[in-house]
Amino acid sequence: MKVVISHQALMVPRVSMDDALGSIPPAPGDAKIWINDDLSAQEQRNLSLINSFWDCWKTSPFDVNKLGQFFAPDITVRTGWRGEHVIQGRDNALAMYSMEAERQAEYHEVSDFRFPVVVAKGPVVFHTWIWIAKSEQIGYHIERPMVASFLITDGLIERWDSYCTGPESEPGYSGGGGPDGL
Repeated sequence: MKVVISHQALMVPRVSMDDALGSIPPAPGDAKIWINDDLSAQEQRNLSLINSFWDCWKTSPFDVNKLGQFFAPDITVRTGWRGEHVIQGRDNALAMYSMEAERQAEYHEVSDFRFPVVVAKGPVVFHTWIWIAKSEQIGYHIERPMVASFLITDGLIERWDSYCTGPESEPGYSGGGGPDGL
């Protein structure tokens, strides 16, 4: 499947996860949020893979095929406020991300991410993240708290689970004013 989308929406510069790790503010009581002081070689590779994945997502123009290089052929992606959307397989995941990139471009949405908490342990990378999106055309600006976990096998993302942790995650949430029902 070869799909290239001209994603012309301006992107807000973001801090990479590698850069952010040294500057994460301490939690109350001076406890560190970053809990992995000594990463194994596998954990370092996994963090690098996830950082490269997010960098690829932020590249303009967006090329969905480059995003696909991070996915195992049989990847499972679970997204949505409560993980209600389950996508099986690389081609289906790439089709989903193509639609998301098209939506962002259509509404001139500027988006960015922050990663307040990052944990790498064995084959798993977990992070909290803030999804920041703004569309002057539609008139919204959101900052949604999220969490994500990635299972990495043989240098590829085998499973990605992403959930909202704000009010949108409550049962019965019906959506807000964003262009895709956010």
